[in-house]
Amino acid sequence: WNLFDTFLVITGIYEVIQDFLNNSGGANITWIRVLRLLKMLKMLRVIRVMKFFRELRIMLSSIVGSLRILFWSIMMLGLIMYIFGICFLQAVTAHLAETSQAELDKTSIEEDILTNWGSVEISMRTLLMAITGGNDWKDLAAPLWQVGPHYYAFFLLYIAFIVFAVMNVLTGIFVDQAIRLAALDRDNVIQEALEKEAAFARNMQELFATVDSDINHKITWHEFKKHINDPKVQSYFAAMELDVSDAKQLFTLLDNDGSNTIEIREFIEGCSRLKGGAKSMDLLTLMEDNKHSMGQIGLFMNFVIDCFDVILKAA
Repeated sequence: WNLFDTFLVITGIYEVIQDFLNNSGGANITWIRVLRLLKMLKMLRVIRVMKFFRELRIMLSSIVGSLRILFWSIMMLGLIMYIFGICFLQAVTAHLAETSQAELDKTSIEEDILTNWGSVEISMRTLLMAITGGNDWKDLAAPLWQVGPHYYAFFLLYIAFIVFAVMNVLTGIFVDQAIRLAALDRDNVIQEALEKEAAFARNMQELFATVDSDINHKITWHEFKKHINDPKVQSYFAAMELDVSDAKQLFTLLDNDGSNTIEIREFIEGCSRLKGGAKSMDLLTLMEDNKHSMGQIGLFMNFVIDCFDVILKAA
C-alpha cells in the first residue's frame, strides 16, 4: 500500500507538470493525459480503510503477491509446451518427408498439419489451446493419429500430465501462497483477533446469564456448583477450551477479589486468561513471582538465623 500511495503521488506530480506546461504555452505531453485515468485508482484506497472490503482487500493482496509465482508458472508451462512441441513437430515433419505428395493430396492431412503443427510456435499454440479450452483437443490431435498412433497416445499423455499433475500442483501453490499472504496481512490479523475476542465475550455473557439464576449480575458458589454439571454449561466451557474438572478451584481462580461472588467482568476476564494452555507470558509471570518469593524466603531465613544467633549468645 505504501508503494501504491507513492505511485498516486507520482501521477499527481505528472499532472501538475502537465498543467504547468499547458498554461505556459510549452510543449504538450500527450501521453501524460493517459495518467488522468489513473486517478480512478484512488478508489482502491477505500478497500484499505473500510472493514466492509476486507475480503476484497485480501483477494487483491493475494493476487498481487502471487505475480511472481504466476511468472514462474508461465515459464514452466512454456518450457513443457516447448519440449512437447518439438517432439510433435519432428514427428509430423518426418511424416511429411516420408510420404509422397500424391498420397498427401488424397487427404487433407497436410493442411491440418501445417495449420496446427507447422512450426514450433504453432505447435506451442496448439498445445496451449488443448489445455485451456481454446479448441477441442480431439480435433487438434486428429493429424497425429495419421502420423502414428503412438504420437496420438503421447499427446494424450501430455493432456493427462498437464491437467492432472501440473495444474493441480500449481493450484495448490497458488492457494498456499494466498493463505500465507492472508495470514501475514496485518489489518486482517487484527480484525480477526478483534472478532474472536468479541465472539468470546458474547459467548461468556450468554454462559454467565445461564449460570446467574437469580439475575442479580453475580454468580455465587452455590449457583456455580449447581450449574457446573449442566451439559450445556460444560459444552460452553469445552468450546472455550476451559477445564471444569475442579469446580471449586475454577471458581476460586475466577473470583479475583475474593468476595465469594463472580461479577460479569471477572467472569469474562478470568475465562479469557484460563482458556487454552499456558502461554509464554503466563510462564514468565510465574517465574518472576517465584523469583520474588524465593528472595523473600531468603531474607526471612537470614532473619531467622540472626535471631537464633542472638538467642544462642544470650544463653
